[in-house]
Order: sequence, then C-alpha cells, then structure tokens
Amino acid sequence: MIAKNEAKTLPRCMESLKEFRERGGEVVLVDTGSTDGTADIARSFGCKVTEVGEKFIKVIDEELANKINERFLVEGEPVILKAGNRLFNFAAARNYATSLATNNMICTLDADEAYSVLNIDRINELIEAGYGQFEYQFVYAHDSYGRPSIQFVQSKFFDKTRIQWGGIVHEVLSGEAMRLLVGTDIIYLEHWQIPGGEHRSNYLVGLGLDCFENPDKDRQSHYFARELMWTGHPKSALKEFERHITMNGWQAERAQSMIFMGDCYGMMNAPEKQVEWYHKAFHLDPARREALIKLTRFYKLNNKPAMVLHYAKMSLDIPWTDYYANDKAMYEQEPHEHLYWAYGWLGDIPKARKHLLKCLDYLPGYPVYLRDFAYYFDYPGNNVDGYMSFEELNFLNSMAKRMESVAELGSWKGRSTNALASGCGGTVTSIDTFMGSQDPKDWTMEQAKHEDIYETFKKNTAQFSNIVVNRKDGTEASKDYEDKSFDMVFIDAEHTYEALQNDIRHWKSKAKILLCGHDYCPAWKNVMRAVDEELGGPDEVHGSIWVKWLVKPLVSVCVPTLGRPEKLHRLLEVIKENAGYDNYEIIVKTDEPVPNNIGAPKMLKKCVDESTGDLVLFLGNDTVPEKNFIQEAVWEMARRFPDLDGMVGLNDGFWKKGDVATHWLASRKLLPALDGEFFHTGYNHAGCDNELIGRVEKLGKYSWAEKAKLYHDHPVNTGWENADQMYKDSYSGEKYAHDLALLKERGELLGFAVRA
Repeated sequence: MIAKNEAKTLPRCMESLKEFRERGGEVVLVDTGSTDGTADIARSFGCKVTEVGEKFIKVIDEELANKINERFLVEGEPVILKAGNRLFNFAAARNYATSLATNNMICTLDADEAYSVLNIDRINELIEAGYGQFEYQFVYAHDSYGRPSIQFVQSKFFDKTRIQWGGIVHEVLSGEAMRLLVGTDIIYLEHWQIPGGEHRSNYLVGLGLDCFENPDKDRQSHYFARELMWTGHPKSALKEFERHITMNGWQAERAQSMIFMGDCYGMMNAPEKQVEWYHKAFHLDPARREALIKLTRFYKLNNKPAMVLHYAKMSLDIPWTDYYANDKAMYEQEPHEHLYWAYGWLGDIPKARKHLLKCLDYLPGYPVYLRDFAYYFDYPGNNVDGYMSFEELNFLNSMAKRMESVAELGSWKGRSTNALASGCGGTVTSIDTFMGSQDPKDWTMEQAKHEDIYETFKKNTAQFSNIVVNRKDGTEASKDYEDKSFDMVFIDAEHTYEALQNDIRHWKSKAKILLCGHDYCPAWKNVMRAVDEELGGPDEVHGSIWVKWLVKPLVSVCVPTLGRPEKLHRLLEVIKENAGYDNYEIIVKTDEPVPNNIGAPKMLKKCVDESTGDLVLFLGNDTVPEKNFIQEAVWEMARRFPDLDGMVGLNDGFWKKGDVATHWLASRKLLPALDGEFFHTGYNHAGCDNELIGRVEKLGKYSWAEKAKLYHDHPVNTGWENADQMYKDSYSGEKYAHDLALLKERGELLGFAVRA
C-alpha cells in the first residue's frame, strides 16, 4: 500500500490483516511524506516500510497550466489549474510499491480500507489453481448507520508480473491474467474513509493533466468531467461530459455522464434541459435506477406527487447491478421514501403507510421516518431494545385497541409490551421468567447473566398502569388462568419447535378471539413448522406475526326490504367495504315488484328461514355500517357469550346502551326460547325490536357492542314531513296503535321489560 498521514486509519487496516501477518504474510508500505507518524505505526505492526517523501509529486508550470485551461475551461468559470499546482502520480507510486513485494501475487489496498473477510487458505488454493487476478465485493461508502451505501466489484488483487497500474489519478489496472470473481466468504473489503480526508482539488489537477496528455482515455474523461462538476465548473463539465459521450465507451458510464449533465443543468437553473438529460440517460441504460431517481427527486422538489409516483414506481422494477457508482439507498429505502410522500399527498394513506414501513425496515431509527410514522399511524412506535419491526408493533397496537384483555408470552425488555399496553384499554398480562431462553443457541440466556432483564423491563414499561406481570414460564403460568380468560394471546417466548408447540397447546384455549405469535418467517423454520402443524397454518401474517382467529362463525346478514332501493344498493356496497370479516352471507328479501307492506317482522322471518349462518345480523336497508362492524359484533359476542349463544346490540348512533337496539347480531340458538322467530310476526313494524331485546335480556343473553358501529339513515332525521310513506304508515294510525297495544300485552304476558 501507499500511505500519507494515515495514523488514524492504519490500525484498523492492520487489525484486519492480523491473521495474515501472524501466518508470516508480508505487508509493504510506501510512505509518501507523512508528518503524523504513519511510518512508525506501520513498523510497529511489522510492515516493510519505505519512505519516499515527494518522489511521486509533479508540479505544474505556468505554460502547462495555461494549455490545460485553454483546452478544457469554458469562459466565465474559475481556472482549473494554476502554476504551482502539485499532483500525486498514484499509478507510479503503486507500481513502485508492488515492485518491493517479495511475492508476485499481491493485494493492493489503501490504509483507510479493511478486510472484513480474507480467507487465506481458500485464496492460496485458487492461486495454486492458476488464477492470477481476483474480483471481489468492495464497499466504497457507508451511510450514517454504518451500512454499505455504495458497493461494487473491485479487482486490486493480482499477479504483478502480468498486471500493472496506469493513469495518474483514478488509476486503473491493465494486463491479462486468469480472473475469478470470488464470494464474500473469501474476500470482502470495506472502505472506512475519515470525513473530509479526500482532496478534490488534487483529483482535479491530476485528471486534467491525464486527459490533456491522454485525450483518448474515455474513463479518465468521465472522471475529469465529474471533478469539474463537483468543484463548481458546471459549464466546463458539460463540455467534457459531451466529449466523453462521443468517445462511445462503456455504455453505463456514458449514461452516467448524461445523468451528471442533468445535474449540471440543475446547477445552472435550466430545468427543461435537466429533465431532458435524465431521460436520455435512462434511454441509453435502462438497467440502473439512478436516472429515474433523479427524475423523482426533481419532481418532488417541484411538488408534483403524481410524477414522483410514476418515476419511483418505475425504479422499483430495476434490480441491483454491480456498477461502481450505484448508491444502495436507491435500491433500498429511497424509492419507498418518495412513494410514501407521494401517496400521502395524493390521499392514499394505506399505500403511504405501506411504503413508510418499508423505509423503516431499512432504517428503523431514521428521525424523519419516525416523525412521519407518528403522522401516518396511531401508534408512533418505541425505542425499546428488540427485534420487532414497526409494522409488527403497529399491528399489535391496533389489535390491542380492540381487545379488553391481552396475555403476552415472552415480553423480554418490553418492546412489544409497550405496543400492547399503549393500545389495550384493559389489562395486559406479561408472562416471562426474564431469564432468557432455555435454547442453548439463543443469545438471551447469556445476556440475562449480565443484565437484570426484569429491571430493564420495569423501567421500559413504567409509564403503564395496565400491565400485570406473571414471572413464570408459559406452561406453569397457563395453570393460573381459566379457559377463555383473555381476548387475545400473543406468543413470543422460546422458538424451538417443541417449545412453541407446547405453548400453542397450553394457551390456545385461554384466548376467546385471537391467538397470534412472532417470527413466522423462513429464518425461524421451527416456528413455521409448529404453527403449521398445530394450527393448520396462519390465517394472516403481518410482517412475521402469525394470526389465528379462534372465532369465525358464519354470519347471515339479513336485510328485510320494504322500498328504498337506492339505500339498499348503498348498504350492499358498504358491507363489502366495511365488514372487516369474510365469513358471511347476505340474505335480502323484498316485497317488490308488488309492494304490499307486510312489515319488517314477516320479511325478516323469510330472511332467517333461508339463511344458513350460526349467527344472524339484522340490518335495515337505511343503515350505513362503519369499518369492521361485523368483526366487532362477532368479537363482542365471543367476549360476552363464549358459546356464541347470545345477542349483541349494534351501536347505530341513534340509540344508546340500555335503549332498544334497532339492529343486532343474535345466535340462532336463541330461536327455541323465542318461539322460533326473532321478531314476533304479530307486529306490523313497531315494537318488535323492543320485545326481542326484553325477552333476550330476561334470558341473561343480551349485551351491547359499542365498537360495532353503523349510521342509521333514519327516515325522520330531517323531519317527519320528509319521511317516506312506509315509515309514516308504520309509525302512525291504526297499525302503530295496534303494535303499541300488542307490545304492552305481550310484555305483561311474557314478563319482559318494555322500554320507552
């Protein structure tokens, strides 16, 4: 390697070569004028050090500077080179360093690089097999989280007798040897540059001289134009990029020059030309995302969400390639970042949420995503240590909001417990030994030896008053609870097949509505096997949370219809959108085409007689159900009547708990006690629901489903004068008087309370 003032970076590099050095490997370092003790540090690691001072420095004179400026500079921009500019001949220095190596097979690296993998034995085998050059994955840059952001295939591991360096700056290898691309299990090199350590002015001078002396080098032309752009010479850069494109070299690099031309026009405030060159770049090389992402950024900056949506969606169809300038962010979170922004502005919140969750999969701690997550989701997430994704936390929180009680097997430090307790209006029972898994392959037991996990859990959940802790393993704790003690049971304890199988068997009966658990994914094959074998597979998967609904009876939605065809059509459409439940049938009975107004009770009986569901849900055709209304009604039935043998009133916003429920969900099991009909068919219309509620309440089988909501588009909402004729006939005159008298008579006869 060659090095100058690398005292801060060299130790990491040397540490990555520790095994190589211990096995007698030779490290040659040519120091090119360090003043920070780099040479001495290298010697302390056993390197073979040669100090050359300014041996490879060239000073530009005035005549040469003028010639280079005259050829490449566009009038009005700062000069590119000045007399006295110094440049370093990288290729000459590297060739000199390799000449000092004892062996012919050498690897060249910089002092701010380090091998994450260097499989010496395998490399030796490949050298013996005749390979004279290796290609490998190289991480050029990392993001602020230490993840690779720019990664491509590099080749600086070669036989020096066959291959040498050429070029002054951005030097390249030339020569022929049998080449092999090796995997990251053999060689993986990463660049750990110190910010601010790269001097663009040196690159500019060196590339300017190289292009002046070697005008046919297309790659140096591209690099030179890029440096001109980055150093504030956009017009000169455009001129050189155009020259590079006409040289008809590597297609991907010519397309990259076109992208940079778009950037230059952006710097010059010429948006039409900027967009034009981005499109030209994509036309030339549609195998990379960058041109599309640049268009996406352009339209986002100009607040055009529909255009952002178009280009960002296109970019997702293009897979990763090993082109050296590819930015991993463009192949990971960035398209999704633009998409959630665009969908949000266009009003498609569900899709915005989907893409925001993808962003958080890539960068879970990114402040901007966390800020926006709190806007798009009810639950903002938490920073408790753990592996549950934001999508999974949000699912747990949303489910807990609809449950009155939750049991959690495996709470650890409380990441998922936070999500559950934040949502649940009732109690969350946390079941954990807080001693880690018994599985020897699981890291949690070892961690629990060095940290009081229970104290950490208590600290992380101290803000919640609805958490009850049971410090037992799942099997022992299951003995403390009767069957159907909890609305929801969430299992995230030990992940061996036997352990999860045991937890499912002991806890399935403890849940009324929902049994679910974590890590149903290929990385946890034992979890998938246990869920598949014990439960027949999940009903749903959210992230890696498996879901099994324990109550899913067939619901017959009965709609007796007396006129109002436009409202009936609206109702049927809304049911499909807002059921929140997929195991239902719809039975509609109408007195058309010959209206005779036989009354709702008789029409309902026709519906029920034809229905096949375990439960009957009665709706008037003038209702507009809200989100998840069937699911919420079924859950309330299961919560209050575990044998599904009761009745729950729906919250229509007109009547309240304790009043008459004009719409309801009832078990068919009630019919024998109700003389075979939900609405007594002796009524014309009024009073039938009053009797039904009174009789079911007397049986002790009535409850109220506050969360099962619908809007009752009542005929008299806008005044009696606007009510339709069917309503006026039902609630006035002889029929109405008859129904009131019948209700009073039957209430006295059957002993049920008649509500006002």
